[in-house]
Amino acid sequence: MNYIKLINAFYDRLETNSLSTSAIALWHALVHVNNKAGWQREFSVAVSVLCVKTGLSERTISNARNDLKMKGYLDFKSRKGSKSAMYSLVDLSGTIADKVFDKGSDNDNEPKQDQKEDEDTTVDRILELLEKSKILEKKDITEFLRDDIDDVITTFGFEQPEEMIIEAIKDAARGNGRTWKFVYMKLVDWKKKGIKTKLDLENQSGEGEANGKKVYQHRTGYGRPSSKSAEQALREAEEARRAWGG
Repeated sequence: MNYIKLINAFYDRLETNSLSTSAIALWHALVHVNNKAGWQREFSVAVSVLCVKTGLSERTISNARNDLKMKGYLDFKSRKGSKSAMYSLVDLSGTIADKVFDKGSDNDNEPKQDQKEDEDTTVDRILELLEKSKILEKKDITEFLRDDIDDVITTFGFEQPEEMIIEAIKDAARGNGRTWKFVYMKLVDWKKKGIKTKLDLENQSGEGEANGKKVYQHRTGYGRPSSKSAEQALREAEEARRAWGG
């Protein structure tokens, strides 16, 4: 699940399928617990924990979760003895998307699905490059990190998002800041400055040098029309890392 999209979908649904304040607090607590568990299809959590996270009594939690189940926000199964109930959250972002798709024709749905698959593939390629560039390790990959990359791809306004992310990764691999935070903040800076292409980067760098300032540390060659593959970018990043003594 995508945390941000799930919460947005939750509040969209509230407009037509209202809940009590207790049910809303319980839903947020369960989402938080499942996020920490790595978005499991089913997960358990003690009522005592939910009482602490929500400030609600056990009886109120029981009523609230019944309300959530009845209105289609989640499902749960009580278990015998002292075992905690098993919960299953409904991916509201998916159900709302399905309703939107249903309004259009089948042909309209296919490009949207293809676009989502392309975005997921791009995110995977970027994550692989981040690993190979020694910017992060496998254990560092989280849902939040994937959301960050997806956010850059879909909302930063870059004409070739993957190409721009690769440029930021190469800059980090040269020794300027070998962390994802450095890469992300570099991209945020470009977004704020209205930089959308590699050519914009070259022009910005040229203006800085004309004023006696080195604004960006990039190699020449931004004017080439064809974008580099991830493997080409990796080779360049590795060469730069070695040159800097990394």
